[in-house]
Amino acid sequence: MLEKSNLRGIVQIGIHISIIICLILTSLFTNNYFFLVLLFLFNGVVFSFLTPTGAIHELVHSTVFQSRIANKVCYEILCILTWTNATKFRFTHFYHHKNFGAENDIESQHALFNNKQFILIFYYFFVDIRLLISKLRYLYSAIVGEVKSENLKKILGSEVNEKKFITRERFTYFINITLFFIFLAFQQYKLIFMISLAPFTCTIFSKILARLQHIKIYECELNNVEGNSTSLILNPFFEFLYWNMNYHIEHHLYPGVPFFNLPKLSNKLLSMGETAKNRVSLVRAVKILNTQTVS
Repeated sequence: MLEKSNLRGIVQIGIHISIIICLILTSLFTNNYFFLVLLFLFNGVVFSFLTPTGAIHELVHSTVFQSRIANKVCYEILCILTWTNATKFRFTHFYHHKNFGAENDIESQHALFNNKQFILIFYYFFVDIRLLISKLRYLYSAIVGEVKSENLKKILGSEVNEKKFITRERFTYFINITLFFIFLAFQQYKLIFMISLAPFTCTIFSKILARLQHIKIYECELNNVEGNSTSLILNPFFEFLYWNMNYHIEHHLYPGVPFFNLPKLSNKLLSMGETAKNRVSLVRAVKILNTQTVS
């Protein structure tokens, strides 16, 4: 199950990117505002799974292609397109695997939003202003050349890695801001919405699924990965967009297994009775999450 496949990787990423290209091209040839809004939102849904929630996550593990170089090149390109700091995610994600549930592990959160933050649902359905603002804060850090987050400093571990983070931040913002002004200069306003703002648009589905990766299945310590990870039952469309990351306990137990083999691994572990408690429907997972949400 550990064997990688260039063909499976090309097909997965090719179809994912092709859907986005088709949506962008369709937007360029229509002037119906209602249809444009629908295209804008659906494009955001598809785009949001290119982020660390889906494609980038698999690429950082180098399990998409047999070639490490191919994994790295695609990883770097998608990180730029999604406004993701490649250095930051690499460090924080491997820290998450090695130190699951630790104080600085930002990926094993147990709350989506509390009952005073339902306005976030509005943001997540349309444009996530909070996420956009947080990106601009990191832009300030990139300009002044300083890592503000103490947690991130601990995870990066050295000044050399902090410099790599800052350099990557500057490069990522330079490319995206340059693209934004090019679209603006040539009055390609649709491309601003379909490309520049895509990572911040209609992210509610990817955000919910990302939060449901780690919820408390049964009473245990926070650093117990088996008791705090799920194997979600999803429909084929979202499994595809999500790069099979709904099989998350399986991924944590065997991180070297490529995304396309996770369903097989899940069935095998399930037949052995090892992940029966972790196998939950989306509805049940949301209910469990609600009981753990801070009020």
